Amino acid sequence: IRDAAIFGYFGAACNVTDGRYVYHRYPEKLTADGLYEYTLMPTRMTTRFSISELVDATLANPFDFSKGVPLLKLKPRANEAGEAIEVQGMDFADTQTRLYDLHNDPGQTIPIDDPEIEARLVAAMTRLMLEADAPPELFERFDLTHERAAHV
Repeated sequence: IRDAAIFGYFGAACNVTDGRYVYHRYPEKLTADGLYEYTLMPTRMTTRFSISELVDATLANPFDFSKGVPLLKLKPRANEAGEAIEVQGMDFADTQTRLYDLHNDPGQTIPIDDPEIEARLVAAMTRLMLEADAPPELFERFDLTHERAAHV
């Protein structure tokens, strides 16, 4: 059906898998600097955005999926360390970029070092981010600007 799939949590790792391997790529810093929320409807899972969150919102150019409609662009909520507060206040204990072999290690307990596989998955990640119309600042956040330029 597909050669790779991309997934992740807001403000944390960008992940890609080809079904055999999974690659978790974290930004160098988990700070909210240069990270934005884009939305057509300012709500979270159980609440609306507060006035204090909306007061500094700007309009961003439309993404492919928004059918010509501009989006609200907001700075994310951040904790005292400047890190984005993502999904329901969850936190991440392990924030290291890692590659795992799902066939030999389905529990993802022993990272592997294979530059060829990593390069292939980084290329797939970049392609899928471009296909999903990811904002340019995400390529910078994940140090993929060189890869992005090669695909554009």
